[in-house]
Amino acid sequence: MKAKQVLRAIVLLVLVLPINLLPRSAKAQEPEPRIYNVTTTEDLYDGIPNDICAGWVGPNPGDYGPCSLRAALTEAIFTYREPRFIDIKLPPGTYKLTITESPFDPPAPDGSDHIHYGDLDLIKTPNGDAPNTVRIEGTGGPENPSIIDANFIDRVLEVGEGRTLYLKNLIIKNGLVEGENANEARGGGIRLGYNSTLYLTNVRMTNNTVNCAPTSCYSQGGAISSENANLSLMNVELDHNNAEGSSAIYFWDGNPGPGYSFWFQVDNSTIHHNSTDYQTIHLQGRLFLNNTTMTDNLHPRPTSSDDPTEILVHKEAWIQNSTILISGSGDLVAGNGTTTFRNSILINTTGHQSGSKICSPNIYSNHITRGGNIFSDDSCSPDAALGDLVRTYSETRLGPLMNNGGPTPTIALLAGSPAINRLAGECRINYLSGDEIVEGRLTSDQRGEPRDDGRCDTGAFEGVVSLFTLQLPILLK
Repeated sequence: MKAKQVLRAIVLLVLVLPINLLPRSAKAQEPEPRIYNVTTTEDLYDGIPNDICAGWVGPNPGDYGPCSLRAALTEAIFTYREPRFIDIKLPPGTYKLTITESPFDPPAPDGSDHIHYGDLDLIKTPNGDAPNTVRIEGTGGPENPSIIDANFIDRVLEVGEGRTLYLKNLIIKNGLVEGENANEARGGGIRLGYNSTLYLTNVRMTNNTVNCAPTSCYSQGGAISSENANLSLMNVELDHNNAEGSSAIYFWDGNPGPGYSFWFQVDNSTIHHNSTDYQTIHLQGRLFLNNTTMTDNLHPRPTSSDDPTEILVHKEAWIQNSTILISGSGDLVAGNGTTTFRNSILINTTGHQSGSKICSPNIYSNHITRGGNIFSDDSCSPDAALGDLVRTYSETRLGPLMNNGGPTPTIALLAGSPAINRLAGECRINYLSGDEIVEGRLTSDQRGEPRDDGRCDTGAFEGVVSLFTLQLPILLK
């Protein structure tokens, strides 16, 4: 019998046997933490889930060696008696995905061996138990992130039903999905399954792409596709991702009623140089976009039937203390939902070409201002009594996108900008607490610098810089 056949037989035997062999305690317990220290950058599979992270190095069936990222994630799929918190430690380095087909001969007829090749899969708990919570953390910190490179063989990660995944101090790059229909053409970098939750902290997602082969197909979510799932971005950079529909993020909440089942929050993040025919963010749900910069996102092939836009809102969006710039003929906000603006800069940098607007006119849309905004036209119904202004890009006096300190690139306010000290008093923000929208104080800007001078600056940047102190713009990678 070939080595691969022996391995496949062992795997199938393990999957068939019940994992929970001991009776559960009736008393609820805290999940037991489990740490897997990844010790190799090689893409090795773990064919025997047994709570020991070891990648197969061959040639014999029992030749298991170091703990790889794929092996650690495979072990994290399974619960052993009780669900636990699985902490996968990833040292600095590049972890390139290289396994493109099933390592078993013949492959499993039910496709259950797909966790061992292609993208990294955190699938639904196989035996239906409460799943482990998983974190993949680069141990080098934000200044020395670990790199997960899909090597264009597949997307980078897929998160299964009911899973909770934390990603921290990582670069996620070179995911590629070639879908044959609209359902497959989702999530070039990460795809979230039903009722899953993803937290990104100090993560950069770059150069991820999703394509659809037929001309009638529509690809979505160049970086992330979240379908009936929860999504949180903190100190995240999304750049140079590509899709026909939504180049950065596709977020879909399928609740047909007036309420919301899932949440989507973006804080202290930058979304730039992503490329799409239509939207940068496609929102079919509720979004809170706070202390965030969006700029230089590209719409290379606008169509007359469906003009490009930065954010397509089909339910509800809150845009607060953010700086969003668009150029050319695209609209900044479109759709048939409700968008609330607060202390934000929303400007077309090249003027409003071909009738483009900041708020695209739609009889089904609703635009609300809470004050302190700077728009480049009056399409969002600015309220001067609340401190809203209408100014051109040059009048707003903004610096280039660059490293101004903090974990993500920002656009600084130059001396003389009307955004400086726009409102008296502290910055206020609305956020989701449970199922309720509440109001509180915003104490820092996108960089983490304090907003404590008694005046609230408009946009994601607090303070002022001089033209003479500007550094070179960030290099496009």
